[in-house]
Amino acid sequence: TIKCLLIHPNPESALNEEAGRLLLEDYKEYASRAHLLTEIHAMGGTSGAPQEPADGPQPKKHAGDPNKRVAGA
Repeated sequence: TIKCLLIHPNPESALNEEAGRLLLEDYKEYASRAHLLTEIHAMGGTSGAPQEPADGPQPKKHAGDPNKRVAGA
């Protein structure tokens, strides 16, 4: 069901009423807002500045990461 909704959204029964309205009435604005929110929430922001370690969840280090190995092992 989720896969189908991602391919063919149903704006008449959208959980986000504003997004559903924009999709029906002003697709250009809808696409612009979707792009902005994707950059902010899925890609770490648009500023290009490096994030501080405390700025949200950080990826886990790979098990083979040499910086994670115990000294003397």
